[in-house]
Amino acid sequence: MVNKKGQAIALGNRLKKLRHKHRLTIAGLADLLGISHSYVGFIEKGSRNASEKVLKKYAEFFEVPYAELAELQLQIENPSQIVEPPLLTDEMMELNSLLMKLNEDFRSSIIEDFKEQIQQTLYNLLTPYDIADIKKYISKIKNDWFSESEEPQTDIKNYMGYINLAHEQLYFQLVIEHNVLHLQLLYSDRKQRTIFESWLGDCSIFYQTEENLQHISEPQKILNILWLSPNMSYRQQHQYLITKELLSFELNYCDTKLKWFVHNYDQHNALQVIQENIS
Repeated sequence: MVNKKGQAIALGNRLKKLRHKHRLTIAGLADLLGISHSYVGFIEKGSRNASEKVLKKYAEFFEVPYAELAELQLQIENPSQIVEPPLLTDEMMELNSLLMKLNEDFRSSIIEDFKEQIQQTLYNLLTPYDIADIKKYISKIKNDWFSESEEPQTDIKNYMGYINLAHEQLYFQLVIEHNVLHLQLLYSDRKQRTIFESWLGDCSIFYQTEENLQHISEPQKILNILWLSPNMSYRQQHQYLITKELLSFELNYCDTKLKWFVHNYDQHNALQVIQENIS
């Protein structure tokens, strides 16, 4: 796959997998390599090429051949999936032409007002939820986790919108799977997580990301909160974190046993291999 500028990202995909394998965050790897955090991110996204010096640092750190990485940087994955920039419609071109005729300061003011109106319109398109309904959905999940039913529910439910609280509207996104409940809140609303914990108990893990939301102009800090079903063993919970590539984030564990398992998993497996070889 290539990005919209036509630059190969085969190298970025390879380096990202290596970083995840070593359970490193972008910031952690950048500090170890002695390069900027943003540079690591640009390389992984394929938006910038890595210099020969940086590639050699990667090769030495991950113990892979430099020639392999250099070749990947020139390689294009799935060239048929090149992302083309969107075409401007006649209406967009006409609007642009009208704006360019205005005084620069006045034009900037109009554009800012227009952006605010668009963002407000997009926010109004979000689904409003009653807090009682959200509580009902979550309580059902909790009951399912502790029921004796052995029939797993394979469907995934996704709720995104806002809840009307007493004096404010709370933006949220809630993804419900059979054994996992994933809640996203604006980081500025992080204290509101207690509402959900009052229904479901303490979460298992929480971590922070930065994402673009359709109704807010600037990228937002997002608090991600996970509740993992007690029906999952710690091995299964650990595998879920690997599958969802969450170990590359700075995770905060509320479940101390899960934290211990994740941090000691590799060491435990290494000891098992040694014991098997001895026996």
